[in-house]
Amino acid sequence: MNSGLYVTPAHEGYMGKKVNLYLDDATLKLWENIPSGQRSTLVKDAIRSNAAKMDVDPVQEMLMKLQHELMMITAQKQDLSHRESMLSEEISRLSSKLSNVKIDKDQCWDILDTQAQLYLQYKFVYHSYSGKSRYSIHGIDDGKIRILNLRTKRTTSNFSQKTVDLAIDRLIAGGGKVPVGQFIPVKMHEYTVVALHPRLIVKDGYVQWLEQEMVGVTEEMLPDCQNDITPDEWVSNQDWLAVLIDGKKAHASVGRSGSFGQTSKIGIRMIESHPSFSAEGGLWVTKYFMFEKPGVFTWGHDMSVHKMYIPN
Repeated sequence: MNSGLYVTPAHEGYMGKKVNLYLDDATLKLWENIPSGQRSTLVKDAIRSNAAKMDVDPVQEMLMKLQHELMMITAQKQDLSHRESMLSEEISRLSSKLSNVKIDKDQCWDILDTQAQLYLQYKFVYHSYSGKSRYSIHGIDDGKIRILNLRTKRTTSNFSQKTVDLAIDRLIAGGGKVPVGQFIPVKMHEYTVVALHPRLIVKDGYVQWLEQEMVGVTEEMLPDCQNDITPDEWVSNQDWLAVLIDGKKAHASVGRSGSFGQTSKIGIRMIESHPSFSAEGGLWVTKYFMFEKPGVFTWGHDMSVHKMYIPN
């Protein structure tokens, strides 16, 4: 049975504090064998000796503290990731009974994989929503699409079908749209998936799924422009084709007979603002363009790529 003792100041006038010291029965017998006048000194010497052994370099102490904090954060992230997966699965299960949006996850991934291979082959450059950050596909292996950040040259960021499946679950749960940044938590992963898939667009702060099938535009589909005045509404005429460029409404045509100059050029006039093309009705023109595949429009020497589709 433990016994409690009071350790009191050693002599009168000493500014200290009374504390409790608990000893088991065996240690108490040893304590009682120590002359009463020496007990206080013995305890203080033991405390000072132990404190000296515990002296730690300030840098080492800070390092230990930061390592502990990092360990705690890592554990919290793992817990949150697990929680996120559970919630996404439950939301998908419940919303499947409510949402009319139907998206085939395997087909969605196959489209992304095919497009990513094309982007990798031709080193196409796609952009963030603001147009400021630039990316390209760095590799496709082990079921993962790997991304190159052209500003930082970082090549370690990648995502798999599991990431996309969870994003599709959120999209279905939201009835076909989810706020930007919540579709996929990692920005460059979200940029990449939206850039690759023909039916994913960003509009009014949301990533949205286009319910209508999209048809990829080719150069042959674009009219030979004889009149640089585009229709007032988003409709096609003999000179201009109403298209969606990265989900933004625009008109496009090709000047094959010198409409935009002496060389064959593509002309684009945006209806909705786009960071890569002229705003407020300005005519954007270039002769450095191609359609490597229907819907995949590239221009410039750095092979900037954009989606150009029309509703089916």
